[in-house]
Amino acid sequence: MHFFPTKALLQSAAALAALGTLAGCATPLPPTITSTEFAAEKIDMVTQSAKPATLSINMPGPTAGTVNYQGRIAAADGANTGVSGALSMDIDFATSGMTGTISEVNYVENGLPDQTLGGTVSLKGSVSGSALSGSGSGTLTGVKSGFKGRSEVNLSLSGQFRDDRSVADLITGTANGSGRGDFDFDIDGGSFYANRLVVVR
Repeated sequence: MHFFPTKALLQSAAALAALGTLAGCATPLPPTITSTEFAAEKIDMVTQSAKPATLSINMPGPTAGTVNYQGRIAAADGANTGVSGALSMDIDFATSGMTGTISEVNYVENGLPDQTLGGTVSLKGSVSGSALSGSGSGTLTGVKSGFKGRSEVNLSLSGQFRDDRSVADLITGTANGSGRGDFDFDIDGGSFYANRLVVVR
């Protein structure tokens, strides 16, 4: 069993050994998604990314205020081993800024949710035209054989506003990055989508 996956999260044998040296008998947090939801999520990523890109001239102006977008972010290899998390982003159309979080990150092995990793990843970024760029950082924790480890995560995001039911009501994109600590990993070719929900202010 891989504690963390190949393409989505690549773990070294040394990282597993490091986890084994930690004291205590920790219990992993239960998953917050099902295997059916994880499979459907992969299809949603492709479907949402096929929606038409928003033209820059049609993007909301400064008077739109701050708008909340919520969705999912995930990465998986060919064996359906990877991660899936809840994504929330606030887009401030007055300043072209973005802040957000990734939470409830589930580790999934062979398509079966194994555990929820503790912690969150904080996001920040900016909007240029109808494109989004950003970065994320935070600490995630996981449990293997009763031992708890942590990793400092750094991500980069690249996204595109799209028109689903209305103009610029959807954002899709890719995520790449790594984590270093008691367990090391690399995130390669992750995907995300987020739908517009409410005006925050």
